[in-house]
Amino acid sequence: MYRASSEAGTCDLHATILACRGLRYFLLVDYKGGAAFAECTGLPHTVGLVTDLSPHLVRRALASLRAELRHREEVLAAAGAKDLLAMEGRSDPAAPPSLVIVVDEFAALAAEVPEFVPGVVDIAQRGRSLGLHLVLATQRPAGVITGSLRANTNLRVALRMADEADSTDVIGAKDAAFFDPGFPGRGAIKIGPGRVSRFQCGYLGGRTSGRECGPDIEVRSLGFAEEAPWDIPPDPASAGAGSSEPVRDIERLRDGIALAARAAGIGAARRPWLDALPKLLDLDDVRRRAEAAPPGGADAAVVGLRDEPEAQRQTPLAIDFEEVGSIAIVGASGTGKTSALLSLTASLSATTSHPVQIYAVDAGGGALDALSALPTVGAVAPLADAELVARVLRHVLAVVADRGPRYASARAGTLSDYRRAHPEEPRIVLLVDGFAAFRQAAEAPLPIPEPSPAQVLGEIIVRGRSVGVHVVVTCDRPAAIPAAMSAGLQQRYAMRLADRHDYAQLSVSADALENAPPGRALTAGGHHELQFALIEGAADHAGQAAGLERIAASLRADGVQQAPVIRNAPETIPLRDLDSDAAGRPAYGIDTRSLEPVGLPGHGLGVVSGPAGSGLSTAMLACVQAAGRRAEREAAMSERILLTFTSDGLALAGAWDRIACGEEEVGAAARELAGALREKRGAPLVAVERPAEAEGTRALPELVALAKAARRSPALVLFEFETGTAGAIWELLAALRQPGWGLALQPDEGEGQTPFREPFGRVRRADFPPGRGFAIENGRVVPVQVARPDGWPDAACELGGDGSGDPGNGRKECGILYDRPANAGLTSE
Repeated sequence: MYRASSEAGTCDLHATILACRGLRYFLLVDYKGGAAFAECTGLPHTVGLVTDLSPHLVRRALASLRAELRHREEVLAAAGAKDLLAMEGRSDPAAPPSLVIVVDEFAALAAEVPEFVPGVVDIAQRGRSLGLHLVLATQRPAGVITGSLRANTNLRVALRMADEADSTDVIGAKDAAFFDPGFPGRGAIKIGPGRVSRFQCGYLGGRTSGRECGPDIEVRSLGFAEEAPWDIPPDPASAGAGSSEPVRDIERLRDGIALAARAAGIGAARRPWLDALPKLLDLDDVRRRAEAAPPGGADAAVVGLRDEPEAQRQTPLAIDFEEVGSIAIVGASGTGKTSALLSLTASLSATTSHPVQIYAVDAGGGALDALSALPTVGAVAPLADAELVARVLRHVLAVVADRGPRYASARAGTLSDYRRAHPEEPRIVLLVDGFAAFRQAAEAPLPIPEPSPAQVLGEIIVRGRSVGVHVVVTCDRPAAIPAAMSAGLQQRYAMRLADRHDYAQLSVSADALENAPPGRALTAGGHHELQFALIEGAADHAGQAAGLERIAASLRADGVQQAPVIRNAPETIPLRDLDSDAAGRPAYGIDTRSLEPVGLPGHGLGVVSGPAGSGLSTAMLACVQAAGRRAEREAAMSERILLTFTSDGLALAGAWDRIACGEEEVGAAARELAGALREKRGAPLVAVERPAEAEGTRALPELVALAKAARRSPALVLFEFETGTAGAIWELLAALRQPGWGLALQPDEGEGQTPFREPFGRVRRADFPPGRGFAIENGRVVPVQVARPDGWPDAACELGGDGSGDPGNGRKECGILYDRPANAGLTSE
């Protein structure tokens, strides 16, 4: 231990000691940024330089040094030596060199990181017989020298001190307080309890202006005959002899020692202190590094590196879902959570020993869309696409439900057990990027009586592990994950967080991640640093997407099968492509969840509701044609009657046996039909188009009576109802409320008066294409897509004059000219 005031020659003393003791290995610690050891780092003996230590780096340093102690103990034990001196006395080539730990400005370090000094002193005390030695230097000794430090520093040096108290504190004498400031390097030394001696430190900062010309010296080997002269390399400083800036002595000495080490073929010294994890890692490099000793199970995914200073090594980081179940990655924005998901998916996909299928819900910035290129990925559902999100979750939950009984019958407790007889069984991984946003959207009220997406995800997490189905979620804070779900996420990785208090919830040290680069993490409750690798080492998503494209091409070339693809329901379905029967009913569309046909009831009151442009007339005609197809197949045709207030709508479809158009005809036909329905005479199919135009006419009360009579009649009566017109025909709306069956097309959360009492939740009209909505029957709500009737224009070409998507009179649409006279073919008979 040596102390000195400023400008007393501390740095010169450092350099002189290190240069003259070039028989050992040095580990240098400088709390001033590394300036004190600038020239010494080039010595072949120097095995590390550490500056600006944080508490986390201090713990890493102490762990590395303790590992060095264990290593030396193992070497001595294998050699049967009690200490390093015994090995050196036997000239054992396995004897490790002495390791000298040199710490500059340790007083500042002790103030910033109090645990460093006692920790490193303890290491030096235990490592003395193993060849570990400690040199401490500071300019401010007051209050730093503790009892344990004084007891374990046998040699103390004091250069010029600021006052007598400091000198006495270091060497037990006042001498160092009276050194002449004009002689830097003048000092006093005390060894153990001995006397204080004065000395002058050597100076290596001098410069040689030119190379001195001495006599030529020739060296030959001595033998029976004269040997050839030795080839002596030139002085390494000779190259700079003619330069304007002369070379300093310390630089000459350093370069000469380094040249001698290279000439002697001396390898690099064993480093007890590994460099910190790199900020950027290439995933391919890490995977190749893991090939020699694959970590984890057969399909463990290598995703980065793990720093293990207590073992003096850095090993591949592998995620073995068989062992950890489901995973949460928690970190603030910009910490590399999404990149970690991309790397995990790429590594899982490249692990071809067992099949894997991956599905993703992207509630983040959309970067997961690049995963769609991989054949192992079945779907990437953006959060805005609620239908696809729900479909993906239902698919994964269906896999869990299907595997449970199969695994139980096979007496398989895990996927690995089941694969012994069925090696083709894939592991399923569901990614959810941005869990907080997903949870907020997923907990909105649903229009159908089924679990919310958040509940489905929770069930997958709880039940999926034993059947090889796993979930990986990312979020910005640990509190975003509810406690019930957090219990199933048994492996959690903490990245840099926005709030220091959040680190405590993950049981990790805040100082380890405060200034961490993207991709740096700690395992919850652990202390090992982790660095997630990047696809092709690219920090930008564009580069990672390009890398995924290349991986996908390679996988397809290797014959990797495409995972089952999950898609949304189609927006256009030709009615002729559907089976005419759906569970004994006429099929008019599909259930957008199961993609199975949905059927129309055979009797009662039905209402097709929606705003203008939602496909009202298209849906009405699809229902009429569906009933007609079924009736034709069963040879049981019923009369089809249209009541309308316009001549350019459904009247043009040509599917009617009777058409009543206008106030008089509609009123008379409605009166007639209401009486027949009350008396149970006949079972026609009746369609009422644009009843809102009956406002203020004598036909309105007749339509109200028809609606009431239809509820318990054997006939099916369909009313078209355009939302937004309820105020004009409130009497009819009251009669149409709570029909036995109905269609709500393009519903909206903020919609006013509708015929249905069932809530549809937080739905937006913009999320529904024409013909998409909900079917309501006896309180049951089913999401549906209505088919496009035969002979009706495509949705992309519908330009109806009322905005409903129906062709207008005299308009040319989709190549068809509708030029029918206003009253042609319309009759009440």
